[in-house]
Amino acid sequence: MFFALHIFFRVLLVVPFIMAAYLLFLTVSAVIVTFISRKKGQNENNEYIFVIPAYNEEKLIHKTLDNLLKEVEYDKSKFEVIVIADNCADKTAEISRSLGATVLERNNDQLKGKGYALEWGLEQCWAQGKSPDAVIILDADTVVSANFLHAIDDQFSKGHQVIQSFYSVLNPTESWSAGLRYAALSVLHFVRPQGRSLYGGSAGLKGNGMVFATDIIKNHNWSSSLTEDIEFHMSLLLEGTKVHFAPDAVVWAEMPNSIEDANSQNERWESGRLEMAKKYVPELIRAAILPKQGQKRNAIPQLDAVMEHVIPPFAIFNGISLILIVVGSILFFIDRSAPLAQQNFFVALAILMIQIVYLLSGLILTKAPAAVYKNLLRAPFYVLWKIMLVFRIFSNKTEDDWIRTARNES
Repeated sequence: MFFALHIFFRVLLVVPFIMAAYLLFLTVSAVIVTFISRKKGQNENNEYIFVIPAYNEEKLIHKTLDNLLKEVEYDKSKFEVIVIADNCADKTAEISRSLGATVLERNNDQLKGKGYALEWGLEQCWAQGKSPDAVIILDADTVVSANFLHAIDDQFSKGHQVIQSFYSVLNPTESWSAGLRYAALSVLHFVRPQGRSLYGGSAGLKGNGMVFATDIIKNHNWSSSLTEDIEFHMSLLLEGTKVHFAPDAVVWAEMPNSIEDANSQNERWESGRLEMAKKYVPELIRAAILPKQGQKRNAIPQLDAVMEHVIPPFAIFNGISLILIVVGSILFFIDRSAPLAQQNFFVALAILMIQIVYLLSGLILTKAPAAVYKNLLRAPFYVLWKIMLVFRIFSNKTEDDWIRTARNES
């Protein structure tokens, strides 16, 4: 009886172990790349436009625009800041104009959402004859590093047509929730794309701080789905275009200071992730093995993207690993003499330990503040919240409308 249980448990361990081994590979790759010296770019070869879709952002947009127009170290004649005031019922447009941004106002009660706003706003730019070398998409609650355009220009001048900057948390010390979000993004937005740059993977698009050559973005429609960035990335991969990572170009955005305020944002993200996985995993596998006519074989980035889709969110994976440890411990203590029981316990332990190494590496590589390490003590609460959120997603339909995430506006 126990032998059958051990065999069954071994089978259960296979997939989590493969996922953990993949994360360890990414971690080692990221460490290698980070410690290879990089030449800091100071070129100002290209012209850019920042495009900022904004929905009722009168309390925060000034910080974003002051940062871009006053603090970014780049020839001011070579970039423009455009705000798309989408269905705004406040003073977002008026404030943006007063600060020096170009404002495009859109009012459409039927087609609401960031994707619709971006698609419309970019069409207006082309109609007005704007012809930058590249377009940078930012969220309205974002600030960027002073060297942002220098770092992007360095990558763009090397021929990279789509670039993702490092998207991090602006307020990691304000609450334990924001601190844990910083920890999660340190691995999702830094370790993974940084590691992929070593072996030719695609960094992915994170929704904020994305850079597109004008020819690329003109030839693609911007999706209105919950995760338009993921869908855009999938279309790029299927046609053979990779996203490159620019770790020195940093964008920081505020995260809600409480779990309750983060609910709507996370429900949209995770619901969209599940939909994208169902839609694109089979297509990516097929394209990697037998591409359609007109599609380029891009096996490494495409199969790598499959792994990105199937690995659950870090908190969920961590929760699964803890359950495996508990089950492995029980089986080990009731049947200690069985070699399978011992092996299974140590495999389950290795899965959890790899995740700890992965997380700590992300915090070290991104130079996380001390408060973030202290907030890891609250991680069990975060894991429980994330599990409950996923259950809600399976039982409810998430709306596609532009639902404004709660901000820390006080």
